[in-house]
Amino acid sequence: MDIFERATRAKLRFASSVGDLITEQLWDLPLTARGDRPDLDKLARAVNSELRSIEEGSFVVRTPDPRKTELTLKLDILKHVIESKIAAQAAAVRKVERAAACVADIANARERAAQQTMRAGVRPTDRDRGSGRRDGSCCRVRNVFKGCPAKDAAVAGVDRG
Repeated sequence: MDIFERATRAKLRFASSVGDLITEQLWDLPLTARGDRPDLDKLARAVNSELRSIEEGSFVVRTPDPRKTELTLKLDILKHVIESKIAAQAAAVRKVERAAACVADIANARERAAQQTMRAGVRPTDRDRGSGRRDGSCCRVRNVFKGCPAKDAAVAGVDRG
């Protein structure tokens, strides 16, 4: 059975500074927060310390504690939510870096095109910029950077020749 299915069947609640939270509300919490605001890190540390205190039971009496399975499930759920949020943040950073690299590539292409125009001694006119063509085939940058998420924003004003 999936950990989230087990959590909803058991109606798990996570104790926080603002009251008990249900499993679905964990996705709305930040990874860390300042002050008394609840966050995933504080919840995971609290559940982990409670689980450790149960494991440090008696060495003589070895009866299984029923809370151990519940606390283990809570900790597994918190770890999963934390890992998912960290992965989402890393993906967002990679997306921004790719977009920045695309913009830099477009700027370099614009600079190379301007240098080629200057070397040729040709002054671009409106016709050279491709204002009469509607299919976009006149734009070398568009053809080179096809599929770039940042090209639409950065291509505006590119000299087409």
